[in-house]
Amino acid sequence: MTGLSTRALAWIAAAMAVVFLGALWAAGSGPPAGPPAATGSVRLGPDPGQDVAGYLAGLPATLPAPGVSVPALVQFTRPLAPSDAAAAGSGTTTTTAVFRVPFDRVQTALRFEPVTGTGDPAAALGVARERAAHAAEADADRAVRDGGERPPRRPARH
Repeated sequence: MTGLSTRALAWIAAAMAVVFLGALWAAGSGPPAGPPAATGSVRLGPDPGQDVAGYLAGLPATLPAPGVSVPALVQFTRPLAPSDAAAAGSGTTTTTAVFRVPFDRVQTALRFEPVTGTGDPAAALGVARERAAHAAEADADRAVRDGGERPPRRPARH
């Protein structure tokens, strides 16, 4: 039984070196640690690995100029009726509302609904809430058709 020739061993070593170098290149050319902040927005919280003091020290330089409109994320500690949510956002423009449509004993997905209409903000939020409820009902019905069990619907709380 004969072993591999020196030439075959050299080719194997060269192939392994190419694979190793390719793996190093691929590992170093990945996406940045965090997504860049969109133009006109403020990134909430420090970047991965950044200390909080450094984040807070650099924050004033990243804030928009006075009078410039930028998106803001508002999260309430409890569900609000559309009229209460509209009152809390008074003086702002709501573009998207996030709803959790309640079903008994089931953790449901969040529903992101556009808030449309130029009239009453509370009415626009109410329409968005109804769209979210209809979409959740349709998803539950689709799950039943696919062999799942439909959770009982819990009445909306105001």
